[in-house]
Amino acid sequence: MMALINHWDLKSDNNAIYEENGEHRYVVSDVGASFGRTDHHFKRTKDNLQHYADSDFIRETTPDTVDFHLKSRPMLFEAVLLPRYRQQAKREKIVKGIPREHARWMGQMLAGLSEQQIRDCFRAAGYKPEEADGYTVTLKQRIAQLNRL
Repeated sequence: MMALINHWDLKSDNNAIYEENGEHRYVVSDVGASFGRTDHHFKRTKDNLQHYADSDFIRETTPDTVDFHLKSRPMLFEAVLLPRYRQQAKREKIVKGIPREHARWMGQMLAGLSEQQIRDCFRAAGYKPEEADGYTVTLKQRIAQLNRL
């Protein structure tokens, strides 16, 4: 899901799994670094419709897995801060080797949302109508890609 929205601030403290009434609840918080371009620190963006629409979504597929596109590798000069460099470099692995049937399942679930429901999500988040329309088109295209897997 994070690859779908181009969320580049993937870190464990933004995610949690809770158990409620015997069921697992998966919670993602702080998705503000989304809907732009993923890349190294100086090139990534958020809330940029053009960058989101122009960005790659699926990097590679095999008969069994899907690798999504998420560029988060730090620049080489950042290697002087080795722990931070390693942590940033690990983020790209999160979206690799996803079972194809899991990605397809997510696409099928999201395909149940109408275009108006998706648009309403963006409008409720404060996007202008033309931005909501643009994000809706791109998100629907990505959902269609998942369903073609």
